Amino acid sequence: MSIYRYTLSDYHAIKKADITIDGITVLAGENGCGKSTLSRWLYYLVNGAQQFEDLNIEWYERELNQMEKEQYPAVREMRYYVQKIDRPQKRIAFARPAHTYNSELSDREEKIRRIQERCEMYIYNTGELIAEYINSSKEDETRKRIIRFFGVDSYMEEDESSSLIAKRYIDHKLEWLRQKTEILDETLESRSIKFFFDSIRHKYQETDETPQHIQLQEDDVKMIREDRVSSLFNLRRAIYIDTPMALANEYTENTFWEELIDLIMQSRQKMDVSRKKLLRRIANILHGEAKIRKDDFDDDELRFVSEDGRVNIEIEKVATGFKTFIYLQRLLENGYLGSDCLLLIDEPEAHLHPQWIVEYARLLVLLHKELGQKIMLATHNPDMVAAIRSIAEKEQVLDKTNFYISEPSGKSNTYCYKALGTDISEIFTSFNIALDRIQAYGTDNL
Repeated sequence: MSIYRYTLSDYHAIKKADITIDGITVLAGENGCGKSTLSRWLYYLVNGAQQFEDLNIEWYERELNQMEKEQYPAVREMRYYVQKIDRPQKRIAFARPAHTYNSELSDREEKIRRIQERCEMYIYNTGELIAEYINSSKEDETRKRIIRFFGVDSYMEEDESSSLIAKRYIDHKLEWLRQKTEILDETLESRSIKFFFDSIRHKYQETDETPQHIQLQEDDVKMIREDRVSSLFNLRRAIYIDTPMALANEYTENTFWEELIDLIMQSRQKMDVSRKKLLRRIANILHGEAKIRKDDFDDDELRFVSEDGRVNIEIEKVATGFKTFIYLQRLLENGYLGSDCLLLIDEPEAHLHPQWIVEYARLLVLLHKELGQKIMLATHNPDMVAAIRSIAEKEQVLDKTNFYISEPSGKSNTYCYKALGTDISEIFTSFNIALDRIQAYGTDNL
């Protein structure tokens, strides 16, 4: 099992963070100390590295489709005119820009070939349409506007034939396609850092600037080296859960929620004995489980069904505390949790009563013990911290559990993350500050 070291510094509220992920990692600190920022960018690093090819092939298709979309108004105009003048009874077949990329294809070259062939077909179809339009049109200014728009006016001569003009357009666009394909090939081979972060920012609609001092190491090997991003060998994905409310939002612009919902709504259900035991534990806590059923429109719908069958309701109507366990249940059932996954969780205790905080902590510890699950948890709840430490010790995985506390760096509104190992006393000291302030209420000190 690989050990990971994650560093981020001089970024927003984070002055310095040097985090070891070797099992269960707990980040404790007050609001605004950068815990969510740490989780978010770690999520980007892991998934960006593992999806590098797909992200760049998606960029390639976006570029090609954008060219088609920009030309579509003129193509539509030409098609309408040709049909009306020359062939009013015959409909001209001409494909609109369409999404052809399929991330399920395993062969990289096949993915690229399909996208490239479709664009070539579009270019040849457009060239043929340009020739037909020039031959059909009687309005000289309209013809010139079309020729200028498609970028062939600088080549055109007074007596030049429509077929030669069309050929010039085709040659021009095929060269453009060749250059785009060459950029893609070079980027896939070089694994450029710039392309890496540009792709991440586009996919996750990230508006903040890219951190200048960020790194992830797998077994002491840096992922970001000079101008290249390396692959991770033993992590296939990161899953980020910033709130259980994601389960109540099937349609959302939040990319994290969209990806989480997609994983949860699948129905793979390939489980070994360890997963079945963990699922029974969740079912016993909830006295029921989440199940996928068909709704009135024959679409998949996630519902909570009690063990006695008396409760069968849409997941949106389930108490938020239930959702905290349900997303783990569904990820377990679908086989996404395990030693090749990093689970990032923000403040899960926010919607749990004290007894369920202990049960949730137990479940996280058992996920690591039974499946080798790697977890980074952000919290500011002393019960959660104490429960994880105590249960990890009883389950004999304390050596794979690390605690960190955020401390003011001395500079305004910035924090350093201090490694505590397994000693959580400093965390409880920081929590006691709040109690001291309560006791001071009504005095001149507060």
